[in-house]
Amino acid sequence: MEALLTKKQEQLEKAIERYNQDNEILSSKKTQYDSLITKVKAQQRELEASRKRTTEEVERLKEDEMNKVRKEKKALEQRQKNFQLVSTTAKKEREEIDNLRRDFNKYKAENELKAKKQKSTIELLTKQNNELKQKNKELGEDLKAMEQQRIILERSGPNTIVNTLNRSTTNPTKAHQSRYSFSSG
Repeated sequence: MEALLTKKQEQLEKAIERYNQDNEILSSKKTQYDSLITKVKAQQRELEASRKRTTEEVERLKEDEMNKVRKEKKALEQRQKNFQLVSTTAKKEREEIDNLRRDFNKYKAENELKAKKQKSTIELLTKQNNELKQKNKELGEDLKAMEQQRIILERSGPNTIVNTLNRSTTNPTKAHQSRYSFSSG
């Protein structure tokens, strides 16, 4: 009778030890999960701040360039009017008018080039923003899936956790199905 009690006591101690090990594994996985969530949220905040800074910088540069172009254009137009009023045909004046026209055309070409560059930059930033939104959506879906797995594992008890962990370590081909999953089953 005492041997039977000792055997039962050993079985209970082993079961308690298995339960404690499973509990430690689950706690470790939860810590990893929480760490991933924290990293994802930090990356999302950083990404949003970076996008906002970039957009603000592009807008500021665009406004600065437009102001410069307006001032230059106004100055050139004023010079052209002044030269048109003077009807002298002196060689110096004609050369200066030609130089001003060349400068005007140069500034106009530079402005068009800058506008094209700004447009391509905005398109690139829009594309990156859309890609980052998609990645954010995927990470959110992964997060939901991991949370559901965690809840299922918590509800199913320690034996299921051990079985699930054993299946995930014996069948690595299914492990790629979910990027951050605790199990593959």
